[in-house]
Amino acid sequence: MVVDRTAIRAYLAVMSETLPNAVSRRISWPLVAVGSGVGALVAIACALWIFYGTAVFFEIVRAGIAACF
Repeated sequence: MVVDRTAIRAYLAVMSETLPNAVSRRISWPLVAVGSGVGALVAIACALWIFYGTAVFFEIVRAGIAACF
């Protein structure tokens, strides 16, 4: 098997230029906070669904929405 070392070096040179830019990207903390909040609400909704069952769960959600409006 013949390996073209110049092609590998050229590929690695290009990757070393683009890889640090992709890795050094900062995390948007507001986005993480909103995502965590939404994830917590979904987890609470799933826990209520499992605990109360579907019929009671939908009645609780419907009553909560009606109370808001």
